[in-house]
This record gives sequence, structure tokens and C-alpha cells, in this order.
Amino acid sequence: MELKNYFAQNANGDILPGATAALFLPGSTTLASGLKDAAGADLANPFAATADGLLQFAAPNGTYDLTVSVPGRSYTVRIQCCDVAESISAAQSAAAVSQAYSQVAQDAADLAKLQKNYATYADAMADVWNLASGVIVRVLADETRGGRSAWYRTLTPSGESLVLDFIAGAYSVAESPLVFIKSQDLRLVSVPATSASAGTPGDVALSTTYLYVAVATNTWRRVALSTF
Repeated sequence: MELKNYFAQNANGDILPGATAALFLPGSTTLASGLKDAAGADLANPFAATADGLLQFAAPNGTYDLTVSVPGRSYTVRIQCCDVAESISAAQSAAAVSQAYSQVAQDAADLAKLQKNYATYADAMADVWNLASGVIVRVLADETRGGRSAWYRTLTPSGESLVLDFIAGAYSVAESPLVFIKSQDLRLVSVPATSASAGTPGDVALSTTYLYVAVATNTWRRVALSTF
């Protein structure tokens, strides 16, 4: 919400302490709701100017018609309230939601190429030598990647038995039969209690009314779900 400050004056510049202001939805006679005073308390609409002619109010972001009236005279002007911090937050939320939708679409495309799913990385490693080389597999809760889902390509070529070279007092490490392709950026977690609950970028949560997205460490935003 943006705090607005106006002084009610006549054509000669004299203040009008008895002025009354009303904030309407643009192009209508519907009074706007959700107004606050400078201290953040609820403000009635219409509201009166102070003894100094000051009209001070805050309203949710948007466009409004402000009507200022005194006996025998009334004037309406179109204004816009725009809290920069709220606008940035809204843009971040929109970007996070867009990323979530994009990830869902990408996951669907990757899923079409899958040949096998495993619950954990250990399960995949236990079964990998039963698969042909080049098979795409998915680990649903990869313990090696923070519990996020991950995709791998099998590397299980046929040939001679594996031989490890003993170099500088240690055996060389063989290449893993599971070649990492990508991990899922999003992780479904429990609904956060507050906007500052624990979370990392990419964490998402879902309730019956909101989609929650962690846009930064321990910083959550939510978007209301609508019916269709």
C-alpha cells in the first residue's frame, strides 16, 4: 500500500479544513475498501481533512478516483497507488510461479523418455547392471541430491571385467554406471507456517487454497488458487 498526502485547497491556495474525501473504484460510484491511515489503522471511506487541510491515506495498489468535496464544490481526480516494494514482491512471485509451471512442462517431456523409476539412488545402483547402457532412469527421492528427484543415463557397456589400477597408494575410482543428467529444481514440502519459515529456493508447497513458493532462503510467497 502506498501512503498518499494531499492538501485540500481552493483556487486561491487557501486550505480547506472542512473538506471531505472519498476514494472510488475508477469510473464508478463504488467506494474503495481497505484504506489505512498513516499509522496503519483502518480508515473510513469517506474521510475528512485535518485542521491543516491534509488528506492522508493509504490504499491497496491500483487506480482510483479521488473526490474532494466542500459545500458547493466537488472535484474528482484519477490517482494511482503503487507501493514499489509490493510491486517487486508481486513480480518475484509471478516469476516463481512461472518457473514452477515451466518445470512441470519440462518434467512431463522428460517423463516421456523414462524407462524406469527408482525410489532412491541406492535402489537404482542396486539394479543398474540389469539394464542396458543408455537407458534413462529417474530417482524420485535422490539422497545424494538433497532428496530431490534426479535423472540419470545408465553406462553399463559390455566387455572385459573391471580392473582398478593401484596408484600412489590407492585404487583409482571407476566411473559411475549412473551418469547424472539433471535434477528437479522444485521440491514439494510441507505448507510453511509463515512467510519466514525454513525453505530454500525451489521449494514449493500446496494447500487447498494457496500455492507456496520459496523465492529465497527462508522467504516464502503464496498465490491464491482459483476454480475453473
